[in-house]
Amino acid sequence: MLDFITINEHSSIRVDEGKIIYSDPYNINCAPHDADIILITHNHFDHYSPDDIRKVMKSDTIIVCPDTVNEPKELGLTVKQVTAGEKFEVLGIRFEAVPAYNIGKPFHPKSNGWLGYIIDSPDHGRIYIAGDTDSLPTTNK
Repeated sequence: MLDFITINEHSSIRVDEGKIIYSDPYNINCAPHDADIILITHNHFDHYSPDDIRKVMKSDTIIVCPDTVNEPKELGLTVKQVTAGEKFEVLGIRFEAVPAYNIGKPFHPKSNGWLGYIIDSPDHGRIYIAGDTDSLPTTNK
């Protein structure tokens, strides 16, 4: 039923939407070099791992990340920086950036501008990639 989604480890997933989308690639055991799009939710080591990104990226991979995260620019790929509430399209796939933060813990404050993503798939519906977040009133819409 969800054979188009592969859960790697932690928050790392791979989605096959005709284009290959990775979110927060981490602890990737092989080097498939098949990513068309990489979504980064924030820059903690277990969500932004340059070594793991290098295992999945191709020369034309596009990285999408919060506009508060600048590290992906060092990888030499095209980087699209977005903010919460922004709707955008990459390689013909529609996305929405949504806030990702913790309410009762100091690790992921709202002020950092970190994100989750919604993939708007014509074949599979809306796919929510939460990142590190609590259940928020805005995500229950």
